[in-house]
Amino acid sequence: MKKPKVKLVTVNEAMCLMDERKEFAIKNLTNKLITKVTFKPQPFYWDKKEFPEVLALHLHDGQVLVPSVDEEGNAPGVLFTNIKWGMYI
Repeated sequence: MKKPKVKLVTVNEAMCLMDERKEFAIKNLTNKLITKVTFKPQPFYWDKKEFPEVLALHLHDGQVLVPSVDEEGNAPGVLFTNIKWGMYI
């Protein structure tokens, strides 16, 4: 049985990827205005019984932000604020 090839990433490549993500976040979230907050019924693949409604922040440019527990979108996540406590979604 052949072993799958695994591509090792150098520290420099990993840092570049992190920098790209930071730049993307800064570019796409700076000076944005939240125009609407909704609790959408199931926009993703999450269990509809366990997570019937999911928080969505709508920005003025059409972006919709939905908190997730991880990068893969395995479940709704927590949005933390500096006011009182985090909002579990």
